[in-house]
Amino acid sequence: MNLVVVCLIAFLTVMCLLSVLAAVIRLLTRLFPVPVEADPTTDAATVAAIELVVASRFPGHVVTRIEPAP
Repeated sequence: MNLVVVCLIAFLTVMCLLSVLAAVIRLLTRLFPVPVEADPTTDAATVAAIELVVASRFPGHVVTRIEPAP
């Protein structure tokens, strides 16, 4: 066989295998989605510290939502 034909067949075979693997990965990620976790920087100690500072600086105010700055 011609070297160009062998290389073309090898290339197409690899592309087909990669396409099949991509489809399998897509199927698996749809069947088993990654659980959405809370922001790792907002743990209980951080929330308590923020609430303590807000209570001491702004009496009568309550923390309702904590979001990271962009």
